[in-house]
Amino acid sequence: PAAQERSLKVLNLVVIALRAIHILAGVFWVGAAATYVFFVATAARSLGADGASFLRAFMGRQRFPLAMTVASALTIAAGAVLYWRDSGGLQWAWIVSGAGLGYTLGALAALGAALVGNRLLGPTSRKLSTLSAALGSQGPSAEQTATLDGLAARLRLAEHLNLALLLAALFSMATARYWWC
Repeated sequence: PAAQERSLKVLNLVVIALRAIHILAGVFWVGAAATYVFFVATAARSLGADGASFLRAFMGRQRFPLAMTVASALTIAAGAVLYWRDSGGLQWAWIVSGAGLGYTLGALAALGAALVGNRLLGPTSRKLSTLSAALGSQGPSAEQTATLDGLAARLRLAEHLNLALLLAALFSMATARYWWC
């Protein structure tokens, strides 16, 4: 009984640590994405060429993409372990329960946001940065302007899609325990 009690205490500490990692990394991930979309990108776009220089520094020297990748990976990894535990090893009855559906939809939205970040945001941002840096002081040609405009539009769409998925994940997970079916 004493060994079993110690095991239970250790398990509870592990669950608390996983929840802390999941919540704190998730808060950073969603908060940083919202701050970027609503404030950083908006301000940078209003600055024109100076804004592009700022964004290159922000993405490169300040390592914003790395911070977002680490936050998303920690959130998803801790969340996956918690999901496995709470679902009893992916028991269908739990998954289709109210709380299970809320957590499942939240997990899918978070995975979608990670996919958008890794497959759309990152590559598009790098292409845009590389092309704009290559222009230097010379003005872009009509073809380069069209390419830059297309990449910028794709980037804005990806940023907003990413944030929408993150907010859906946040809402679903924050309210899942109160869902009923």
